[in-house]
Amino acid sequence: LALFCAACPQPGLNLPMNHQNDPDSPPLMRILAVDGNENADHIKSRSTAGDFALTQGQAFMTEPVAYKAFLVQALLNAPQFTQKPTCNNHNVIKHANCRNANLDITGIAAHACARHGCFAPGSVVDLQKGERQMNIDYSVSEALTTTRNDGLKSLLLIYDVMCQYKVHLGDRFDATPEHLQWPDSLDTVLSAIGKFHVHTHQESCLYRYSPSYIPDAAQVAGEIVESLWARLNKISVSLRTASIQHRIEVLDDHMNNSNFKKIIHAGEHNAEAIPQGS
Repeated sequence: LALFCAACPQPGLNLPMNHQNDPDSPPLMRILAVDGNENADHIKSRSTAGDFALTQGQAFMTEPVAYKAFLVQALLNAPQFTQKPTCNNHNVIKHANCRNANLDITGIAAHACARHGCFAPGSVVDLQKGERQMNIDYSVSEALTTTRNDGLKSLLLIYDVMCQYKVHLGDRFDATPEHLQWPDSLDTVLSAIGKFHVHTHQESCLYRYSPSYIPDAAQVAGEIVESLWARLNKISVSLRTASIQHRIEVLDDHMNNSNFKKIIHAGEHNAEAIPQGS
């Protein structure tokens, strides 16, 4: 039920399945950006156990039953992966475990393709406190599952606090293999911080994590999810007191519409961006 990016390479859709056998074909790299949005929160309401969302788990909001089962296991594993911050005093880190007594959902986190800004299906997760690493882990895994990554060799993940998030990332995936998976063909996971946020970090992070210094990243800012929130926030306000199920349907619908508009306008945008005769 969810559209993804028509421009990103996807074997079997816009790329031959045997593309890796072509000596002239460059290695396939998926570039994904992730970000959290505290404006998409939800106020506690009466039970709606009899309701269900028509798009539940089939569009952008992740399937809730499997997600909740993962969180239970991740909470048990969390103490062994706790580390002290080694960078500046970032709000994402400070507020990761903050809870609001009036809210049952404190926001959402989502992945999108970093070049074109299309939401990754299944990757939009609800936050129970702040942006905890376990929430982002599940979003990463779901984004890689739904975006056609057969033959994927390299992955570039872009996140505001990547210098802290990447610590124990592989170990966290290994601890819950029934919920978190990497593509079988994946050889390399590269990490980056968006070009705007990286300047709020220590100077060493600039040279380690700026996309400007990462091979094959080309010119990608890594901040595109911020622009997606700007539009989604307009509808998120009206969903704070809606039922959970209705909230899922509306968010799915608006994210699908966002991707649809990017797909149908991609051609005219490229025609304007690329000089004639080049």
